Amino acid sequence: MSIPDFQTILLPLLKLTASREELTSADSYKLMAEHFQLSEAEVEAPMPSGRGSSFRNRVAWAKQYLMFAQLVEPTRRGVSRVTELGREWSRKRTAPLKIRDFESIPGFHERAHGTSGSASPNATTPTPDSAEPSTSDSAQTALATPEERLQLAYAQLRQSMVATLLDRIRRKPPEFFEHLVILLMSKLGYGDGSKESMLHSGQTGDGGVDGRIKMDALGLDHIFLQAKRYDEGNTVSRDQVSSFAGSIAGAKGVFLTTSTFSRQAVEFIREKHKNIVLVDGQGVGDLMLRCGLGVAVKRIYESFAIDEDFFADEE
Repeated sequence: MSIPDFQTILLPLLKLTASREELTSADSYKLMAEHFQLSEAEVEAPMPSGRGSSFRNRVAWAKQYLMFAQLVEPTRRGVSRVTELGREWSRKRTAPLKIRDFESIPGFHERAHGTSGSASPNATTPTPDSAEPSTSDSAQTALATPEERLQLAYAQLRQSMVATLLDRIRRKPPEFFEHLVILLMSKLGYGDGSKESMLHSGQTGDGGVDGRIKMDALGLDHIFLQAKRYDEGNTVSRDQVSSFAGSIAGAKGVFLTTSTFSRQAVEFIREKHKNIVLVDGQGVGDLMLRCGLGVAVKRIYESFAIDEDFFADEE
């Protein structure tokens, strides 16, 4: 089955915690994986950022929200237990839990969101199982953990910036892109930073080399560059790539474009010219963001986790 969202994990995790005197994080991951019948590949599937297990992240956030609701409490590093309130919820609840179900618990909204909510001051016991989930619960963002939402938002922002960069480049003359790729290669660590290590030789409408850059500071080898500033949908053909390969006669080369390469062009390079690297528009945008070329960092957000050692009880 697919990896459950963190809200789907809430009730099974609460009942598991209630069934034991204490529950370790390692056991919660293992037993929740067994409960949802997940394969090893599904358990190890990475988060959108590529770092950490998506499933373990969701189990951890499910436990965190159970703690916000004071249904579960930590006892020591990596170990938790059910509270009396949690035991009551575990016994009475049968339908899947949703975050909205916790809003009736005093202090939950403040603990979870840092703002005042509309919880009833006397509501402490679970309400009857709700019938239908609200429309908002079906939204993808409502099913993601806060960390996943942060990563998804970052990915969307990054992709939007790549699209904007490519649009701005396409509005410039072809020579602008030719100079840009030389500067980009320099930012990636090629050449020695001097103008002598970077040569622009392209002509508008040429079919050969647009520039070259030293592969090392001593200039023992060079990388030849071809830049095609194309509008979206205008694909670089196999013949164009073949022409570039012929013009550099076995030397190292990088062919960059603001569009894409045809399947035949990609296969041609893969089979016959491993000395040449193809970089499409998405790759150009990604490299520009990585090097900080043409963009400025506005703000950096940090993700936090509790330092369990700080709160651990002394022996």
